[in-house]
Amino acid sequence: YDNSTLTFDHVEATTSATSGIETNGNNTNDSVTLKNSTLNVPNGFGIYFPSSGTLTIDNSTINAKTMGVQVCAGSLEITGDKTAINVTGGPMDKTENDGAIQDGAAISVVDRTGYKGLGKVEVKNGSFTAKTDEALKAYKYENKEEGKFDNDDKKLTVTGGTFSGNVSDYVPDNTPVATVSTQGG
Repeated sequence: YDNSTLTFDHVEATTSATSGIETNGNNTNDSVTLKNSTLNVPNGFGIYFPSSGTLTIDNSTINAKTMGVQVCAGSLEITGDKTAINVTGGPMDKTENDGAIQDGAAISVVDRTGYKGLGKVEVKNGSFTAKTDEALKAYKYENKEEGKFDNDDKKLTVTGGTFSGNVSDYVPDNTPVATVSTQGG
């Protein structure tokens, strides 16, 4: 449905299905929030969000096998120091032109032809691990082929968190970075 809101707050959900939470790419202005919750999808992917609107992950854990969270349209905000997305398996071959791309990433941002367009994607805090070391994967996807993700407009930003892979391309220039110093005794 268009203009739908779905909020999971203090929920623990486990499914043996291939997917945890999905919206439809034809939907407009949907809102999905996972807050203080845990989503376990040991045989597939956590969240697939291809509709316009907003996906929020706040102080929640997603444990999945083939992909943690993927946005192809709309906005994504990941926040909360208790947030963790863990992907234990690798990617799956993509044979059809629509639906989730199980790419093995903890956070997957995909610019796809024919979808409603990406809004802001902000990763502010959390821990993100993937077996493939692609904690954050951003790419263009067209005709079943991956291409370079254009982030010139800075839609995708990382301002905090711990990642099993390099995300420096998405850290804004003006973001303060913590340093470690050692003091002699």
